[in-house]
Amino acid sequence: DKFFLILAKNNDLNRPRLGLAVPKKHIHSAVERNRLKRIIRESFRLKQKLLTGNDIVVVVRNKIDVNKKSIEPTLAKHWNKIIK
Repeated sequence: DKFFLILAKNNDLNRPRLGLAVPKKHIHSAVERNRLKRIIRESFRLKQKLLTGNDIVVVVRNKIDVNKKSIEPTLAKHWNKIIK
């Protein structure tokens, strides 16, 4: 979508791995970058058992209001695509 680029690839492990790329270019404040990373990690943690065997990289594409509640449903939609 316009906020996230999510890349996924199968791995030979029994666990999923997560990589994050949150550039200063899009999220200027370190506090907001860290908050966004925590939100992404928590969302990933909740779906972790279903994402087994995938390497996933989440790249932030545009400026996001970190205080919005719309981030979690957007990530859930992406996780569900990867699961299928």
